[in-house]
Parts: sequence; structure tokens; C-alpha cells
Amino acid sequence: MSKVLFTYCIAILLSSCSCTASPVTAPTPAPLPSGLDSLSNAANPANPKTENSSVTGQSVPNVEVGPVSKAQAQALKPMYHITPSTGWMNDPNGMFQNRAGIYHVFYQWNPVAPIWGSPYWGHVISKDMVHWERMPPALVPDTDYDYDGVFSGSATLLDDGTPILFYTGVSSFSELQYYEQVQAIARPVNASDPKLKLWKKSPNNPLISEAPQGGTLAQFRDPVTAWKQDGLWYTVIGSMVSCFGTAALYSSPDFQTWQPAGQWASQASTGQANAGQCVPPAVSQPGMGQCDQFGAVCRMWECPDVFQLGNDTWVLKWSDQSKTRNPYSMDWYVLGTSAGFLGNHSQGNIITGGEDTAHFQSTLQSTPQSVDYGSIYASKTFVTNDGRRVWMGWVFETSTGCVEQCSGGTNFTDSLGWQGAQTLPREVSLNADSRALIFNPIQEVAELRSQVLYTNAALALPSNGSQELNMTQSTSLGRQMEIQIAFAPAANISQIGQQPFSVGIQLSTGQGTSTSITVNGTAAATSNGTLQVAQAGVYVDRSKSGAYTNATTQGGLVPLPASGLPAAEVSLRVFVDRSLLEVFALDGRGRVTSRIYPMGTDNSWGVSAFGSFGAAPATANATVWEMGPAFDPEQAQACC
Repeated sequence: MSKVLFTYCIAILLSSCSCTASPVTAPTPAPLPSGLDSLSNAANPANPKTENSSVTGQSVPNVEVGPVSKAQAQALKPMYHITPSTGWMNDPNGMFQNRAGIYHVFYQWNPVAPIWGSPYWGHVISKDMVHWERMPPALVPDTDYDYDGVFSGSATLLDDGTPILFYTGVSSFSELQYYEQVQAIARPVNASDPKLKLWKKSPNNPLISEAPQGGTLAQFRDPVTAWKQDGLWYTVIGSMVSCFGTAALYSSPDFQTWQPAGQWASQASTGQANAGQCVPPAVSQPGMGQCDQFGAVCRMWECPDVFQLGNDTWVLKWSDQSKTRNPYSMDWYVLGTSAGFLGNHSQGNIITGGEDTAHFQSTLQSTPQSVDYGSIYASKTFVTNDGRRVWMGWVFETSTGCVEQCSGGTNFTDSLGWQGAQTLPREVSLNADSRALIFNPIQEVAELRSQVLYTNAALALPSNGSQELNMTQSTSLGRQMEIQIAFAPAANISQIGQQPFSVGIQLSTGQGTSTSITVNGTAAATSNGTLQVAQAGVYVDRSKSGAYTNATTQGGLVPLPASGLPAAEVSLRVFVDRSLLEVFALDGRGRVTSRIYPMGTDNSWGVSAFGSFGAAPATANATVWEMGPAFDPEQAQACC
């Protein structure tokens, strides 16, 4: 492959596409030995960051920073989130809970180096979704239809409880100059093993190698968890059809033979684009397929998700990337009505010229809403045995020098030896009043708490400045915390009408660095002196977070009911895990996941609170806990 094409592939193909210097003769990656979860002595491949000079539309400053020591790298690596043992991690895949009660999470993983590469499926298990044990890789790129990567997918439990991994296999063809994407499955070698250590690909793979009408195998990936209705299995696969981002529908009577069944939804059906807006790029480049997957208007829909909440609400979620937008990558959702229409098509043959977009009607909330305003992508959900809908997403690095999702790495991330993490599992619920989803950490997160560092139910905040929380010294030096804080006006508001408010916390991270997390907006003062929040936003300000941190502010408006919210419900829940922050505002109505990279290994981190409602100062009810590790051998291995 020429240097021009190599540069193009690294710079242009998204995190679930693959480039190799010699696609025909490239050797098959060697599977990891059974029981081994990393390649500690593997030779690092050439780092494609040196080929990234032509990248445009980057969402973070391309300012290179130097390497750091091993001690500093360890001080930045999240400890109570799922992270790779070494190398690169991206999309969560194939999440499920088996009948034995064990949770399984798979993820895109390059064990060789902390940059994106032909992915394996890494595998961790847990008894509680917060303490994890590493398993051998479940899938490796070792067959002719997936030797350029076992890309993202999902897990489905068959009627007898057998889990099936449904994934995209990718292989390259130099004569066609694109990457063929097909859908394949794998089954456990021993379904009675609760840890499900070993998996075997089906001899019938690939099961789906027909793109939707008007689509292409160059943009055809990430099958969702299948659901069964009226004797047929259905799945949705991310696609581009006539250059529209599309969730293509497929059906099967037996989970073996699949056929196209139309479109579940597309950019047209969600109001994102109209006919004539989605056109091939002005300059055609090899490997792209027929359409621009990073377009200003029309973009490839990656990692779709389809699920039901309650009896009559369906959720369609997708991920997309755009080189003309900041942020470059985002996860979106819309809310729609029942999918009962499928019952009228017992053969699954419901395609109508490849242009049917009536399957998902986004009548409840047709404007796409952001899943999280921060650095997450490729999120996925599953259902627990007790009926909860649980969500997880990939948290990518955003240190200075990173381009887009930092897939090419930098000197700084090379010295870390790892990239990427998964969010804490979040429970998804629907708020009918605001027609929006609410995401909150699962209740099991409380099991990570090791000690209370601070508690005060009546913390008076100054009119100007902030009040430090005098925390107990922690073994993690304040780098692993959960912070819960609820705000309220210190007194009734005498002035009737709209009042501005601003409350939040400042995380001090040593050497003069800090990060501010703010909820602000307007609240209407009523005749009895109480406040009703009319508009609110949540923001993470990283302008003082240090030279290694992207200095941008992340955040946005929080969906509220038309009647507003009482000011007493203004709250923040913040998870600090070294370089990773997860912020939940107003009881999960607003979310921002962020990355910071403060230097120093022995300075303690601290928390201050600030806030006011109009002219009145605020009071706060605050508690801070230290958090224990996710990979605790004693906790994890007790599962089975």
C-alpha cells in the first residue's frame, strides 16, 4: 500500500475500520495463549501518528507533549473502571448476564500497543458489575473473513440461555481498495462454564454478507442484540444506504439464515437529512466506499442500539463522527413508538425498495439528543436478569496532541502504555415529563466505597469564592472519589421573576491545576419565595487542568420538564478516577464524561464547593467517599 493510501486509512477510517500496509500478504495475528490476557513482550508496530500530518477537522489541539514516567502513568490510569491490562481499548461489546448471574463484558482491544489496531475481543467478568476479573481474549482476528479485525457487535441469549456473540468480521482486498465487512457469530465451547473462557466461531460464518439495498459492504457493521418477535429473530446493523446513515433491519427464523428486512430507521426518518443532502464526496478516495462517512450532514451510523423501555417506548441510539464538527464523535438517541408492525410480516420479507423508513417512528422525541456531552463513544446496553436496562460506553483519551479519538497515539500516550476505559455501568430510565432518558450509575457502585472522606448536611457556602471540604486523608490521595452534593438557596428569594443561579465544585489536582464542574441556568422565583429551575446546563471547565489536558469546556443544556424543577433538586454526583471524570447532574438528567491529566504522583487532590441562587448564597449537603479498585482479586474471583 502506498504511503498516501496508508496515511489516508489512518487519518480517515474510523475506529472500527482497519488498514494494513500489505493487506493480501499480512500475517494472521497470533492468538494469545489460553489464560493470558496481555502481550507484555510483543514488539510494537510502527506508530501511525507519524503519518498523521494531513489530518483535518481535529477536535483537540494538535500540540505534542512529552512522555511521562511509569509512576506518573500509573497515577493517571483509572482504577475503579474497566481498563485494558495493556494496550488499546475502545468499544464495549457483547454485554450480558448469564443464567448463573455472572456479568460478561467484552471490548475492542489491541493488546500489542496503545494505539488502535486490528482488534481482538477482550473479556472481563463480574458478579456485581463493579469488581472485575480478566479472562483470555474471546475472539481474535484469525480467519479469512476477519483477519483485519473482529469488530464491534453484541450478545444475544437464545431461548435455552446459550449466549451468542454477534460481531463484524473485516478483511481487506487491495484490488477493490476497501474493507469488506460481514457479520459472524461465536458460541461458548462449554456453555456450562460460568466464566465462559473459551469461544468458537461458527463454521457457517459469515452469516450475513449481503449489504442492504443501496448500501455497501464497506460500511456495514456492529450488529445489535437480536430480539425475537412472532417466531423471528431481528437485528439491526449500522450501514450507509444511498449515503444516509442507516440502521438496517435483518431477520432470521433460526439465527443462522438471515435476510434483509428493510430499514429500521435512517437519517431521513429522524429528520437529520433530506434527499439531495447526502451525496458522495466531491473527491473520491479509495477505501471509503460510495459515501463520506464523516460528512457535515450525512454520516455513517456506527454502533446502533435498539431497545424498549416500558410498554410503548422504543429507543434508537447511534454513534457518528464528523470532521466538520466539534466534538468529532458523538452518541445520539431518539424516542419512538411501538415496533408491533413486525408481527404482520411473518417471513421477515418487509423490504420495500430499500427505502422503507416507517419501522421506527420517532414521534415521542424526534430531535436527536446527546447521550453524554463528554468523551464517550460507541455505547451499548443490555438487560440484567432483574430487568434493568444497563448502558456502558467507551471513554477515549483527549490529552494534548491527540487527534480525534487518539487512535494514532502520541508520545504521551505511548509512555502511558495504555489507552481507553469503559464508563461505570449506568441504569437507563425514561422521564416522560421531559421526554428524555435519564442515566444514573447502577446501585452496585456503592460497593466500591471504602471509607467516608467527608460529610456535612448543612455546608454554608460564601457569597463569593468557594468553601473547601476538609476531607480525611485517603490512601488514594483523593484521586479515587465519589462526590455527592445537593444545593439549595440559603434563604427565600425576595425578588420575584427569573434569577440566575450557578453552583458546583472545584477539583484541585496539585501544582496549581484544577477542574471546575458547574451547573448553572435560570430559576423562577415564586410569590412564596421558592425557586423553580427553568433552564439548566452542566459543564466541565478544563482550562486550568494542566498542560497535558485539552483545555476545552465540555457540557450542554439539561432536558427539563416544561414545568421546571424545584431548586432543591439541583445536584451533582461526580466520580473522580484519576484521569477520568464522570459527572451526573440533576439526578442523571445531564451527563458529562471527561478526561484530565494532572502531573505529580504524591500531591493530594481536594474538593471545594461554590454556589449562589440570584443574590442569595447557597447551602450544600455533601458527602465524599474513597473508592476501591475494580480489579481486586479477592472480590473478583469470589464470583465462580
